Amino acid sequence: MYKAGIIGCGRVANVHAGGYEKASFTSLVAACDIDEPKLQAFSEKWGVSRQQYTDYEEMLEKEELEIVSICTKDNQHPEPTIKAAESGVKGIFCEKPMAYTLEEADKMIEACDKANVKLSIDHSMRFEANYRKLFKIAQSGEIGELRCVRFNNLGGSTSINSLLHDTHSFDALLFYADAEPSWLSARVQKEDSRETITGCISFKNGIYATFEYGGRRNYGTYELILEGSDGTLSAVHGKRNSLDLNGAYSWEPFVRIWKKSDGGLTGFRDGEPIETEKSDPWLAGIEELVQCIKEDRENISSGKVGRVSLEMIMAIYESERQNGARIKFPLS
Repeated sequence: MYKAGIIGCGRVANVHAGGYEKASFTSLVAACDIDEPKLQAFSEKWGVSRQQYTDYEEMLEKEELEIVSICTKDNQHPEPTIKAAESGVKGIFCEKPMAYTLEEADKMIEACDKANVKLSIDHSMRFEANYRKLFKIAQSGEIGELRCVRFNNLGGSTSINSLLHDTHSFDALLFYADAEPSWLSARVQKEDSRETITGCISFKNGIYATFEYGGRRNYGTYELILEGSDGTLSAVHGKRNSLDLNGAYSWEPFVRIWKKSDGGLTGFRDGEPIETEKSDPWLAGIEELVQCIKEDRENISSGKVGRVSLEMIMAIYESERQNGARIKFPLS
């Protein structure tokens, strides 16, 4: 049984706690937050009321934890990750974004490598059963050779902070392309407090990606499209599968497939529904982390992989600074 602790007891900490509770090989034994009422409520809910801390370094010193979840605010992930690695834990499950700068990300990776700690970044689509199924279908050749990955993530205001909050989208491009990026070109359009970001990415295996992200919409939706030489897959999120309504099941998308053999542009627009399932990506992420510890291997959502999605976001603003120029990877 792996002893686990959580640093940061806000909303997302609850789905981490649920994962530890469901896993047969982990036990949540400690929690930390500087907000004492929040800490107390969280600890009582998840049965760790005797191991409450307002200082995470004290928790790391006293509890001899083996796995730690980092669920602090977005810009506060690096320091507790590094301290946890230095404390002797075996695995760290860090919320996205892993950091706000590449320098911070490098320090996190270095600390974990030095201590032989398995670092996992919570890019949930890599763990969620339906999105993994899409990956397998795309890899199987059922829609031919994968040519392009697209996403539209629309609604609300956008800034580099919101992009960093949603590194999921750029990690999805990386996940489905299954290769490192070669170059990126993007433009950032500003209107009042809103930004709309559009761009394209070329990957080293010849697959390319296009994206639209952000503002100038009065509604919110997420659509991921995988285009093959002989067909297409699409996955759509909406209000019906929001975290507020469905908790850990919020990642269950609406999925359709169309193949050239089906014929017709109407068929292309509609496609055939693919049956989906309810799955808990946080449980799956914890299971993956434990297997990495046992097998001494890299995580499918490792810190090194998480760094690339962060690098892609940085490249967007560098491209805009250079009037949409192609920005080559790795960034200098």
